[in-house]
Order: sequence, then C-alpha cells, then structure tokens
Amino acid sequence: LPVHNYQSARMRRTPAIAIPRGGKLAQAILTLLNEQPLPLPDGSVLPAQARVVMFAGHDTTLDMLTTLFGLDWTFTDQPDPTAPDTTLAFETWKHPDGRKEIRFAVFHQSLVQLRDGLKLDNIAGQGAPMPLTSTLCNQPDNETCWLENLSQNVPQH
Repeated sequence: LPVHNYQSARMRRTPAIAIPRGGKLAQAILTLLNEQPLPLPDGSVLPAQARVVMFAGHDTTLDMLTTLFGLDWTFTDQPDPTAPDTTLAFETWKHPDGRKEIRFAVFHQSLVQLRDGLKLDNIAGQGAPMPLTSTLCNQPDNETCWLENLSQNVPQH
C-alpha cells in the first residue's frame, strides 16, 4: 500500500496530471452545481433541474477530484484515502439572498462492514458523511464555500 499511496501522491494528485485528466469532469460538476444543463457525450442532456446526479469512477477519479477541488481526507481504519467504497459528495445549499453555498462530504464504511454486508452506522468512517473543507474557497477557515469562489478557483483544463 505505501507504493499505491506514493503513486497517488505523485501521479494523480499532481496538478499537471490531474488537470488534463480530470478537468472535463470537474467542469461538468461545476456546470451542475451552477444549475446549468449538461450536454453528455452521447448527445443527451442532463437538465438544469436535476436534483441528484451520480458519476461512477475509481480511486484515480477521487484523487483527481481531490486535487482539482482542493480537498483532502484520511480514514482512521485505512491508510488509503481512496479505500474501497469511498464516495465523494457535492451539495448545493441555497441561501435566502440567492447565493449558493457548496458543501463537500466523503462517505466511507469500514472493510468489515463492506465485506460482511453489515449495516451502516451514523458515525464517520462507518457510513455517515464526513464533512470536508476546500482550500479553494477563500473564506476564513474555508468554512463557507460560495459557488462563485469555487468556480473561479477550480483549475481549467
């Protein structure tokens, strides 16, 4: 696993590699967070009013999104931040003034839960969301991430 983590840090979390490989997905996520229609490669379009959109990927996808969105996390039960069944979530919260706040969370269950089909618990690392902060949000302590700040700071491909 140390070699896997080394490769992750050097190859997939390096902006010069993450931007060209993950830039289109990052822009698609920003388009959806901005509530804009998203044209898909097959010619169909995800509508602006889509409430839930899911992308499937691999550990390499998580590494690239981590780099592009200024995120990071660790798990107490895993040395690998892209452990099996890790899910990254982006949420849009609309404020009364119309501004959109973006919240990030990572979901992870233990290997025992995953392998034995055990129920998820409302505890981070056992199924509950673990809130994340982005270094791209330019707010004190990065506690509030306004969509306009995030959109300006995600590297372009």
